[in-house]
Amino acid sequence: MEREKLKKLAKNVKRDHGDAIAAEKVIAQARDIGKVLVVHGSSAHRIQEISLRENVLCVIDKPFHLAEGGMRLKCQEKKK
Repeated sequence: MEREKLKKLAKNVKRDHGDAIAAEKVIAQARDIGKVLVVHGSSAHRIQEISLRENVLCVIDKPFHLAEGGMRLKCQEKKK
């Protein structure tokens, strides 16, 4: 997808340290993509992690459709 088209899809762009997005599907573009790392997930699940650098743009293509309180990130649970 063209970068200009992605920018038009983005309704709210976050640019501060600690901002995050969560979705079923995310489209990402970057000038430099790092090595894929396998990190520990819940139980026996493994999660892939990748770093995007320089001119990074991510847009949610398919949002979560969960009931209120259906998804909690580990960092949110620790704050309580």
